[in-house]
Order: sequence, then structure tokens, then C-alpha cells
Amino acid sequence: MKFRGFPLILCLLFCFATFSQAQSVTGKWYGIGNIAITASTNGYLCEFIIKENGGKVTGEFNYFFRNGYFSNRITGTFNSSTRMLKIKTIPILYHGNTDISNGVDCFMDGEFVFRSSKIETILLGNFSADDIHKFTCAPLNIKFVKQPKDAPTLKEQIAAKPLLIEKQDTILPVLMSKATTTPNNPLTINQTKPLYEIIAEKELIKRSNQLFKELDVVDDSVRIDLYDNGEYDKDSISLFYNGKLRVYREELKTRTPISLYVNVDSVAANNTLVMFAENLGEIPPNAALMIVTDSQNRYEVNINANYLKNGAVRLKKIPKRK
Repeated sequence: MKFRGFPLILCLLFCFATFSQAQSVTGKWYGIGNIAITASTNGYLCEFIIKENGGKVTGEFNYFFRNGYFSNRITGTFNSSTRMLKIKTIPILYHGNTDISNGVDCFMDGEFVFRSSKIETILLGNFSADDIHKFTCAPLNIKFVKQPKDAPTLKEQIAAKPLLIEKQDTILPVLMSKATTTPNNPLTINQTKPLYEIIAEKELIKRSNQLFKELDVVDDSVRIDLYDNGEYDKDSISLFYNGKLRVYREELKTRTPISLYVNVDSVAANNTLVMFAENLGEIPPNAALMIVTDSQNRYEVNINANYLKNGAVRLKKIPKRK
């Protein structure tokens, strides 16, 4: 005789396993951290990667602040009855730091409440300093949202050009009110300028521009091709047009060009193409052959750049020849 209740038992076991997994703090969590003071404009893009076993918690707390990535090993406890996750003291960069290379750390403990619903599973709480330092190191409030197992890590997101915004001359994560989460995209932020582009444009202005040529062109759009000038020596460049990144960290080749089209404005000052040296190759300086082509002209310009100067070419719009 067949046991008709077997499929039901399987279903109940599956549901129990799914429910148990949903109730666990083990996993990957993302959130935006905001300092609990009204005058603060600095935010932290935060990540927990944690494992819980018998109430003991180990793992990582990673965060992105201003333009730096930081990682801490963490230990703590999780009480399944009170649903309280506690993280032992770790250093977190002080929100008022302007130079992260030698910034001051705040030593803070974490307390987060675990909540799970059909909509989302979250850890809600903060990192806070002890009573002596709490006025200097204000609490860092974070709402963590649990992510799928295959979600990219924070470090992977940064490497893959995550969407961040720039505010008050610093690179900041967007505030929580402007961030949403979905299973396939853990952090979708309402801003179209990626982090790598913001950093590249800031690096550009740290070097002066050397103008190599001013070229007369007749079209509204022209083609730009760049080759390694001479022997291939692994030169790598970025290209900017009017201060905006157009090509990012591409290697110059002797046979295959880096190619792009640019629009030409009637004001010459608005048509500046700049080559930024990402390295100096095996034979300094970083040198390229730039070919500029429109319907009536073809120019070849030898251009180079180093760690002090960028190479620049300016386009000037003129009437077409009859």
C-alpha cells in the first residue's frame, strides 16, 4: 500500500528548511549607514558577511567611505529568542575625517535586531561608541537587507563600477531614502554616474594639460583613433573630452586603435580632448599617435603624457570648403 502522506511530509520539510534559512543571520547583508547627527553629510556603504553557529557569530564587516574601502573581521553573538545580534568592538573610520589615508578611528560595538517578513529580512540597529566617546563618535545607524547567496560582494560591486553619488566634494554613498534593493540588484541607486568615472575625473585635474595641436574640423562629429606610437610597450590611457571620461584604462596597440567619436561645438574651448597616462609603459613617456578624421580632413598628431602632464588636442569648428 502506498503512503499517500509522503509528498505532504516532503513539502513540510522543504517549507521548514526554507523558513529556517530565512530566520538565520548567516549570509550576506547590505545597507547604507548614516551618522546619527543632523549636521552629518557623510554616509557609509556597508556589508555584513557573517556565519552563525550555536549562537556564535563570525565574519566580516566591510564598508566604503568617501573614496576608500575598509574591511574588519568580526565576532559576536546572536540570541535567537530576543533576535538580537551583537558585534564586538571594531574600528570604524570617524565620519569627520577628510583624509582617509591617515584618518582617526572610532571604536564601536554593534547591536542589531533581526526582523523577517514576506517582503524582506533585515538587521536594524547601529554601531555605537562607549559613554566616554559617544559625543565625539556618534552612532552609525544601519538598516541591513539580506541578499541572495550569489549576490556580489561590496568589493566586487566597487570593482564592477557600482553607482554612487558625489556630494560636497566627496564621493558618498547615496542616502538610504534614495536606495532600493532587489534580489537581482542588491543596490540600485538613483544616479547614473559610476564611482570609477568620478574618481577618474578627479585624478585628471591633478595634472596640468599640455596642448599639442589645435585642429580645424568642418563636421559636427569627428572620429578619433589612437595607436601606440612606435614600439608596443604596454602603454595604458584614459581619454577625456571636455573634462568628461570617454575611454577608461585601455591599452594602446600598434595595429588596433582605440576609437571614438566626439561632437564638435562652435566654441573651440569646448572641444578639448585630453589623454591621461594610466602608466608609463615599458618605455616612458606614455606616447600615442592620434588620428583625427572628418569629411574633409585627416590629421596625425604625436601626443604624449606622464604623471605630471596630460596630452591635449583642441578641435576648432570651421566652415566646409566648397
